[in-house]
Amino acid sequence: MENEMAEIIEMHPESALVEELAAVLRNVVTRLPRFRITGVSIPFAWAAAHMDDDTHLARRVLLSAGFTPDDADNWRWRRGGRSIFEIIDSDALGDTLVDIIDVHRPIQLEA
Repeated sequence: MENEMAEIIEMHPESALVEELAAVLRNVVTRLPRFRITGVSIPFAWAAAHMDDDTHLARRVLLSAGFTPDDADNWRWRRGGRSIFEIIDSDALGDTLVDIIDVHRPIQLEA
């Protein structure tokens, strides 16, 4: 089992980053039972902007968290009936995502 995990991490060096970001989103959308029924949506542009403007990372995170793209620029979890910002403040969620990325992708200062 440990060898399999090491191979997965080696194949995808940012797997831990993706999983940690996805866990935050999953916790937000599942913490209130009423939102489990109606579902939640998140603007893709907002998500990408808070994930280093990395659209590939944003797609991987949203898919891992159980979101699917809809016809517009929103991704939805379940029915996507309510905005994620009805559950949590957008600044608080954005700051949390950015903090996690900063841990995994530290800024390299030039000497």
